[in-house]
Amino acid sequence: MTTYAEPEALARPLPQNLDDWPRLIYRDRARPSASDDRSKACLAALIAYNAALGPLVTDDVTKVRKLIEQAHFENDHASLAGQRCVVIDGVPLVGKTQASLSVAFRETKAVWGDQPPGVTEVDSVPLPARQVPWIYVEVVTGSKGFGILSGMHRFCGIPHDPRDNADALLARLRKLAGPMGVRGVLIDDAHGISGGRTKDSVALADMLKGIITGLPFTVVIIGAGLAQSGFLNGRYGEQVRHRSLWTTLGEWQLPSRKEPGPWGRMLAGLDQQLAFPADAPRSRLNTPGAISTLIEGSERRPGLAIEWAKAAANHAIRHHVPFGRDALDATRPIPAEGPGRR
Repeated sequence: MTTYAEPEALARPLPQNLDDWPRLIYRDRARPSASDDRSKACLAALIAYNAALGPLVTDDVTKVRKLIEQAHFENDHASLAGQRCVVIDGVPLVGKTQASLSVAFRETKAVWGDQPPGVTEVDSVPLPARQVPWIYVEVVTGSKGFGILSGMHRFCGIPHDPRDNADALLARLRKLAGPMGVRGVLIDDAHGISGGRTKDSVALADMLKGIITGLPFTVVIIGAGLAQSGFLNGRYGEQVRHRSLWTTLGEWQLPSRKEPGPWGRMLAGLDQQLAFPADAPRSRLNTPGAISTLIEGSERRPGLAIEWAKAAANHAIRHHVPFGRDALDATRPIPAEGPGRR
């Protein structure tokens, strides 16, 4: 007889839901003990641990953390209308969201680890029982400034009248951010924001500028191809660009024998953190062939490379084969040949 997990057990925590953040931040990261027991339960525990591994501390994560800390410091001491934002650019699957969330989770855990009871109401507006150090908003394609502001309200669980305009939403967030302990907001998939070089550009740029300068916390804008995006270009987008600390992730130098570089450091750390049965064949991830396969097959996208390596490790566990080039080939996310190959 086949049995199924309860719906609660199948629910995957998502960063879009504030109620899921405790599960994401405090999830059990205990490494399964290595043994030669190849029972279904023991292998499942290893595979589940590897699948949940992350975010890893890479050179890009360190870069993002330092930029956000710099923006926090400058914003804490800024003169009137001197607020800074952070813009994180890069191709898809390079690891932008993971890097940003790792910083937000770290700062949130520091607050939640030793925090007094949260403020539950301000001027009859109910607030979350916990403080909300970070807000996460995922942009829906075609969104404008109003959609971002309403998304911030939804994340925090702040009720608002559907008839409210953007100014009303901005004013409410400005009033409640302090009592909620908001430190920053992640605006993810920002390349989906509409506006470009159209008649909406002025309103959109002004709204983003209003969010950056009108709210007492750090704004982090995340997206793919933002350097070419219409809403951040032209004279109107300059209002946002000139306030930004900008970085492009994934521009890593290739490893060499003398200098492992970001790729070598990331793969060495990943190889140490992945879990395998005690009798597993020796890992071959650090061989030149495996490293070359991983870099080229991921099209030099660290985020994709990490997920691919985790899938290959679990393939090696399931089939009791070495964790190396053959396991990578068996789980390749981008076909080596074919119309999808670029």
